[in-house]
Amino acid sequence: MFLLYLSALINQLFFLLFSIPFLKFSIVKSFNQMKKKSTASCLFSGFKKNSAVLFLILMTAQMHAQPVCNGQFYHYTSPTNADSIHYYNSSPAGTHYSWTFGDGSTSDSNQPWHLYADTGTYHVCLTVIDTTSTGTCSNTWCDNVHVTAPPPALCNAQFSHYASTHNPDSVHYSTSNTATSYHYQWTFGDGTSSTSNQPWHLYAGPGAYYVCLTVTNTTSGGTCSATWCDSVHVTPPPPPVCNAQFTTYPSTHNPDSIHFANTSA
Repeated sequence: MFLLYLSALINQLFFLLFSIPFLKFSIVKSFNQMKKKSTASCLFSGFKKNSAVLFLILMTAQMHAQPVCNGQFYHYTSPTNADSIHYYNSSPAGTHYSWTFGDGSTSDSNQPWHLYADTGTYHVCLTVIDTTSTGTCSNTWCDNVHVTAPPPALCNAQFSHYASTHNPDSVHYSTSNTATSYHYQWTFGDGTSSTSNQPWHLYAGPGAYYVCLTVTNTTSGGTCSATWCDSVHVTPPPPPVCNAQFTTYPSTHNPDSIHFANTSA
């Protein structure tokens, strides 16, 4: 961008040198005078006597500089939707933009997002127009943009489980899925069901239960479904433990009186 601006400035400077009479006369006169002196003297004298003229030339060139337009643009794909493309342009502020996205749609935004209906290759063009007090510029830049299909949805229905340490009839089920797009359908093998991600389930009694989980996932890449089943063994709680042990000792005041002490746990 800087090189384009500098090139335009130099072109304007040469134009002024030969189109403005008083500037041309001053420069030619100074150059003829400097030819009669030594190199060192010319440099110092020329700078001293003509600095104002050179400054005026630069300022005049700046005032008459034509605007510079750059239509080049860049783009990247949305990380959550491969059909959505973000376009952005490096042109300075104050310009006007006209986008054609290759699918019949347009935009006049500086940095537009565009959602394509299908995958494929699209010929995208940007025309940048800038109008200032010194003139108008226009530049068009085009590029082929490849819109790829999003990755297919993935499903994993595998689950794990463990029994409660306080009640073996209560079983906790869990999956490794964390995405919010997942939907769950549990059947616990006893006629009950759940749609929770990690449900607890209390069985009425011990036994073997055939438990299944169906997972459905919908993303921009489509919809998938997977089912996984496992036999879950619910064991009865351990039987209670009884201890009827006791001890005895006679009274120190009356040997006919016996004291009984229960030592059961």
